Amino acid sequence: MAISARHLTNNAGRLKTVRRNGAIAARFPYNPPVFHNGDSAMTRIPSVALAALLAACAAPETAPQDTPAKAQISSQREQSRTILNQAVALYQNGDYAAALPLFRQSAAMGNLKAPRYIGLMYLNGSGLPQDPAQAFAQFQAAADKGDITSQYWLGWCYENGRGTAQNYAQALRWYAVSAQRGDHVSAPAMLALGRMHEQGKGVPADRKTASEWYRKAADAGDDKVKTEAREALANL
Repeated sequence: MAISARHLTNNAGRLKTVRRNGAIAARFPYNPPVFHNGDSAMTRIPSVALAALLAACAAPETAPQDTPAKAQISSQREQSRTILNQAVALYQNGDYAAALPLFRQSAAMGNLKAPRYIGLMYLNGSGLPQDPAQAFAQFQAAADKGDITSQYWLGWCYENGRGTAQNYAQALRWYAVSAQRGDHVSAPAMLALGRMHEQGKGVPADRKTASEWYRKAADAGDDKVKTEAREALANL
C-alpha cells in the first residue's frame, strides 16, 4: 500500500518542528502511526524522501547575525547614553562648563535627550548666554525625535511666547503630545493642560476638563506635580 500525500505532509511538518526545537530526529517525542498491516508511517516513507527529510532536520540552523552597520549603530547609541549620563551628573552639580561639551557630543551622536539639556541651559542662562530662541530650537529638535519632556518645554515656549511667538493652539498641541504616555514623565504636560483649560487659553474655559487633567496629573506625577495638581483642584 502506498503512503498518502497527507501522511508525508504530516511527517515532514513534525520533522520541521523537531528542527526548530533543536532536537534530532531520533529523539522525536511521538509514536508514528501504525497501518493495519503493522507498518509504521515512517517505515513506509520512500527511502529517498526519508533521507532528504532527515538531512534537512540534521542541517544546522544559523542565527541571524547583526551586520557591522547595526553593531556600529548600537555601539554609538550606548556611547551617547554614557556621555549623556556623565553630562547630566555635571549639570546637576552646577558644573555647566564641563557639562555643555558633553551634551553637544551626545547630541551629535544622535541622543534625543541631549538637545533638551542644551535648551534648558540657553533658557536659564546656565553656562551660556540666555537665548530663548536657541532654547526653542533645541527643544524643537528633541521634541521632533520624540523626547516627551522636550515636547512639554516646546508647549511651554509657545504658551509663554519664549523664543517664538505666543501661540496657544501650538501650546495645547505639544502639551497633548507630551501627555499621551500617561506616566510621571508626561504628568507636567497633564498639569499644563489642566491650567490651560481652567484659564481658557486657546480653548473655552472648562472647569470639568481642567479637573480631569489635574486628576490625571495627580495620579501620575511625582511628589512635586502631585502637590501642584491637588492645590489646583482645591482652588478650582
